[in-house]
Amino acid sequence: MGFNKRPSSGEWFQKLRYEWAVKLETKLIIEFQIISVSSNLKKLQKENEVRLIRNISKALSGEFYKTNYKHWETYKFKNREECITYYEDGIDSYLQDETEEWQNLFLKRINFQSIPNEIMQSEISLGAAEMTMNFSMQQFDMK
Repeated sequence: MGFNKRPSSGEWFQKLRYEWAVKLETKLIIEFQIISVSSNLKKLQKENEVRLIRNISKALSGEFYKTNYKHWETYKFKNREECITYYEDGIDSYLQDETEEWQNLFLKRINFQSIPNEIMQSEISLGAAEMTMNFSMQQFDMK
C-alpha cells in the first residue's frame, strides 16, 4: 500500500520542455537581476560605481555565499569569472544607456530575435516596454 517514489522536481516533465524555452528562462532570470541592480544604482548615483559594480557582480555570482552553492554553474557559465564579467558588463551597459533605451538593450541582450515562438516574442516585447516605462517613471519621480 502507498505510492511509489515521485520523480524529483517533475523530472519527467522537465524532459518535455523545449530547450530554447529553458535557455530563455535562464537569460530572463539573469537579466532581471542585472536590471534590478542597475535601476537601484542609477537612482543612487554612487561615486565608487566601478568598485560597487564589481562587488555586486561577485555577490550575484555566488562568491560571497558561505555555502558551496555555485551560482555560475546554475546559470551555465563556464566559470565564476565569466559570470562576474557578464554581470559587470550588463550592469555597466544599463548604466551607460538612458533608462528609456533599456527596452532595446534588454531585447538585444536576451537575443530576442532568436525566440522561435511569435506569441512569446510579443509578450516579452510588451513586457519590456512596460518595464522601461515603469523605470522611466520611477526615475522621473526621484527628481
